[in-house]
Amino acid sequence: MAQALAMGARVMLLIAGKPRPHDEHDQRGNRRGVIRAKLLDWLAHSPHASQIAAVRPAQPRHGGAGAVYIVLRKGR
Repeated sequence: MAQALAMGARVMLLIAGKPRPHDEHDQRGNRRGVIRAKLLDWLAHSPHASQIAAVRPAQPRHGGAGAVYIVLRKGR
């Protein structure tokens, strides 16, 4: 994110991975999609949190359910 901000980027594409289909026989239970589940928390607590304007779902051609756009604030 620091590199994107230094380059003056306004949008980043972050690929977190698509959630796997839930299998009721899976012994791992809720552990699927951990990265995706924690993503907003990580962004909110990052040193760059004040530079994030929005987090939006990605278009299907950019990863759909497995990705998000991180919209960055304009540099001042």
